[in-house]
Amino acid sequence: MAAELASQGWNVVTVDHTYEGLIVEFPDGRVVLPGDSPNEANSTIEEYVDVRVKDMIFVLDSLANPSVTSRIPGLGVSSPSAKTRSRSCPKTKLRTDRVGVFGHSLGGATALQLLEDDKRFYAGSDLDGGVYGPVVQEGTDSPFLYLRAPNHTHITDPTWAEAWPNLRGFKREYSIKETAHGSFTDLPLLRDVLGGQALGGFNQGIGTIKGTRMFAIETALLGAFFDRFLKGHGGELLDGQGLDKWPEVKLEN
Repeated sequence: MAAELASQGWNVVTVDHTYEGLIVEFPDGRVVLPGDSPNEANSTIEEYVDVRVKDMIFVLDSLANPSVTSRIPGLGVSSPSAKTRSRSCPKTKLRTDRVGVFGHSLGGATALQLLEDDKRFYAGSDLDGGVYGPVVQEGTDSPFLYLRAPNHTHITDPTWAEAWPNLRGFKREYSIKETAHGSFTDLPLLRDVLGGQALGGFNQGIGTIKGTRMFAIETALLGAFFDRFLKGHGGELLDGQGLDKWPEVKLEN
């Protein structure tokens, strides 16, 4: 999904949350697996979100630091000769004052909380996740997009029901037919390529929608959303223009 959005010209950064990612490897070679956390048994879901929020803020702070970005391939400045020094060189600065954030499941809850905790996160999207944290009651003025499975609404999910009226800015909620909670990951595409048996237990809960179709829908909606609120133009799909191309998608009220 990240690669699909990057193909549209966005700079996309993904984050592995320590103790939650299947494998997290640090620069010194240390590897951390799920369950390695000494505090996991006593952690609440709100604490999980809080840690993720802090991870995201740390990453964004790092991306604003030239000493970090200079080590990212494609962003580091080469050593030009004296003859070419006056010419433009690859930039080492990313725009970090106005970014979009989206996530699946608990990542969606993280996206919503980030909009309240750090205003550099300007627009956010939740891919079929419940929401947790202070923002549920306090709300936000930032634009927010919710993509979900048909049986997961701001009526059926009590966390989303509480948060929905507190979203004071632009908000849209779309349901996508033939999806389940796992449809909003890369798993449907892997199933199409490898077959359901290769996924084992992961084949459950990913719906029947084709992986390529799901990517196309997500990319269209997320692209329209971020175009409008990060670039300041486009996003006509959010107003219903061209939505007939996506009969699986329904705008919820």
